[in-house]
Amino acid sequence: MTIREELYYLKRDVNSLMVTRNGDVVTLWCPMKTKQSEVDLRNPYLPMLEYARNCLCVLLFVPVPERVLVVGLGGGTIPTAISAVADRAVIDVVEIDEEVAGIAQRYFNFRQTNRLRLFIGDGAEFIREARSLYDVVVLDAYTGEHLSDSIYSETFYSDISRCLTDSGIVAVNIITGNKALFKNNLRLIHRAFGSVSTLDCHGSNNTVIFAGKKKIPGATLWHNAELIEPNLPSGFHPLALIGEFKGVPLLERAKWQLNNML
Repeated sequence: MTIREELYYLKRDVNSLMVTRNGDVVTLWCPMKTKQSEVDLRNPYLPMLEYARNCLCVLLFVPVPERVLVVGLGGGTIPTAISAVADRAVIDVVEIDEEVAGIAQRYFNFRQTNRLRLFIGDGAEFIREARSLYDVVVLDAYTGEHLSDSIYSETFYSDISRCLTDSGIVAVNIITGNKALFKNNLRLIHRAFGSVSTLDCHGSNNTVIFAGKKKIPGATLWHNAELIEPNLPSGFHPLALIGEFKGVPLLERAKWQLNNML
């Protein structure tokens, strides 16, 4: 029987941080009862949290990205996994909390390379000032169950649209427990991009929203899944998830879905 070991603890007025280890499983808690990141060190390229694995489905839409932006580091499981699958992509990661960045590097084996680059700062400001175009943007900018005030606004999504390539896709992790907040974000994303698909989590109140400027047929997702399968981390099976997308091909069902959720 393994016993959970506390590796790190930082008490703060808001969003204290704790890292625990149970056997080979390392977990970042923020706040104390909320898992922000989790990884099995025996399979370090596979995020253990369902929403984080679902975020990797962005590669079904853009299987060979050249430039990727991830806003929100946590334990670094999402950018680490993307770097393994898209092994030629340059990946920029923006994290506002320097303490979290240190945790990712010390306990989750997050490593910067010439392709995987970490920036400490505000994600909205980074995107607003970006001069590069990205093929993929992943937004996971929660601190516990709270969103940064500067993120997830109409201006923010417009800035993302500006820095996406014409065939680019943004994946947005949204906690659906706050129905009003979720509906508002869905409305703003639909307004900024037009083409929308969603993928619900079964074990949590997370939904990942995928949005882009162009329609993508569902058959393309199957083709792309087969293309990236050799590079996928063990235990990740996106083919099984394609049938769970709502709004694929992008936009064809999205308007119907949006009307039924409002």
